[in-house]
Amino acid sequence: MGRRSYAESCWEVLIETTAPLLGSVPAVSGAITYWLRARARQLYPSEWEEKLKEIVAEFRNHLENYNKVAQLRLGKEEGEGETPKAYNILLFLRLPNIQDIKRGACIEQYHIVGLLKDALSLLGLSRKIPRLADRIRTEPFDIPIYADKECKTLAEVKFPYIRYVRGMTMRGPRSTVIFHEFIEPPAYMKFRLYAYEIPDGVIRELFDYAEKYLGLLAGRHHECGKFKVTLKKVKASGKEEKGEEEGV
Repeated sequence: MGRRSYAESCWEVLIETTAPLLGSVPAVSGAITYWLRARARQLYPSEWEEKLKEIVAEFRNHLENYNKVAQLRLGKEEGEGETPKAYNILLFLRLPNIQDIKRGACIEQYHIVGLLKDALSLLGLSRKIPRLADRIRTEPFDIPIYADKECKTLAEVKFPYIRYVRGMTMRGPRSTVIFHEFIEPPAYMKFRLYAYEIPDGVIRELFDYAEKYLGLLAGRHHECGKFKVTLKKVKASGKEEKGEEEGV
């Protein structure tokens, strides 16, 4: 028997946000620790272990400034000056090689995979396209968030975007305040999506659904993270395939 050949499609994807994009990583997350170590390795490859303490101290000072801002907002709106807990402050992931801590926000491959998995499930296509996470990947893995459509200037990260959240706990209903880093629209993310044995129509249908009914990162049920998307099917070499239309 001959070896089976696998059909792979390649898409250029441009996402443009139409609502605020909110950070979703708790300040106490292990992902932040990983980013700080990666940042030290990227910026100071020959002396990263010595510089790591400085980078951690810089981040703690940055987070303390956020705490002060959040405390003032709590005091103004709640009548209390209590300090917000670190897990109530949600941040963006960052590109490790960017010096300016106020820029360099990014999303990662798993955010796109999760978005499309949600769309696949809600459209009732999970049986038709099983194991979606093993069939798609993005290039790059870390997708920068830009301020311009040409994707040359990194977007500025601001703070805070405040959300009031209410949920049911073991002790009954509770409410809390969440403070997010945020990026104002429009912001842009450009990447390639590689899909294995997924029909072109399904790719377009998933993005179309995600654009209309879902969103990226936190607060999408509060109309945050909304976006519009432009798709171009290209060859792996980067050339656009004939007959493919722009848009979803």
